[in-house]
Amino acid sequence: FLLSASRLARCVASFLFAVNRRFEPSDRMLAERIATLPVIPDGFLGQLDNLIRPIGDITMEARREIAQHIVRSLLPLALEERE
Repeated sequence: FLLSASRLARCVASFLFAVNRRFEPSDRMLAERIATLPVIPDGFLGQLDNLIRPIGDITMEARREIAQHIVRSLLPLALEERE
């Protein structure tokens, strides 16, 4: 599941950079740059941190729920029209 969570986090980051019309940075600078984006869902950074937290700190069921919440929080951004 952690590999899937990692892939989800990368895809979500790509989506957020596209929504904000910004170029994606290298993986090493990804988390730092996400925090500076003007358009991100409320509470997103905390949820992302919880999703990629090491094994044992959070149950798999909780990770699944966090992943679902992250994806649902992005849907309004996907449907929003931008100029």
